[in-house]
Amino acid sequence: MKNRILAALLCVSMTGLMLMGCADTRDDGTIKIGITIQNLSNAYWAGVMGKLEQEMDARGWEYTIVGCDNNAGTQVGQVENSSYQDAI
Repeated sequence: MKNRILAALLCVSMTGLMLMGCADTRDDGTIKIGITIQNLSNAYWAGVMGKLEQEMDARGWEYTIVGCDNNAGTQVGQVENSSYQDAI
């Protein structure tokens, strides 16, 4: 039982640390997020990103969403060249 609790705590803490690397809080308190998605022309992903945009707008976050058109190399380049790169 103790092992399961410890494992759950470790998973939660690792997830929290990963998410901290995905966004940047500036000195002025603004949060900036960069997202690269598999394909924005896919109806499913377009719907997910649309809802995500609404949520980020409601919170006042700055964000950029780009599609890589199912190309992993393009997606890696988008992450490497992101204007939010200093957040990682």
